[in-house]
Amino acid sequence: AATAADWAREEVDGAIRSGLVPPALQSGYQSKITRAEFAHLAVVLVEQVTGSSADRLLEGLGREMDSPFQDTRDPYVLAAYALGIVNGRTKTTFDPDGSITRQEAAAMLTRAANILGAPVNGNAKEFRDSGQFAPWAAEAIAYVSSVRTPDTNQPVMGGVGGKQFDPFGTYTREQAFITAYRLL
Repeated sequence: AATAADWAREEVDGAIRSGLVPPALQSGYQSKITRAEFAHLAVVLVEQVTGSSADRLLEGLGREMDSPFQDTRDPYVLAAYALGIVNGRTKTTFDPDGSITRQEAAAMLTRAANILGAPVNGNAKEFRDSGQFAPWAAEAIAYVSSVRTPDTNQPVMGGVGGKQFDPFGTYTREQAFITAYRLL
């Protein structure tokens, strides 16, 4: 779709106005976001909030932007990896065109939020499908559902309705833009 869904439009427009959404991603809002696109979005978010380039942040952390990945040289992927926001699918494969699940998004958002020092300012939501969460994702899901926006008290990432988180559900561009915007 050329525009975001009705439920998402206001926050997607806010994310675009704030400079979070690269022009190349300002279409296909209901499409699955790729791993490379999410990495790009996460790096732009960190740069916006800190007011510093990824290169400067890495320099301050004493980290290099080198890559073990054989399937990408995308500078945003490499920066997100060096910052600890994303991991590879394997030690040498990133899978830049692969999609991400909602629980993977929660983990990456948590890592970005930790760089930004986003405080927990609400209670973690309880989800009926919590027994389906991967062990490595449970803490991240609790975190992103307990960090709230100051103005609307929305969790950075909530459920899909019916008290479900849907950990294996697809993660769309518009969902990614909204969650990044809420962290901003």
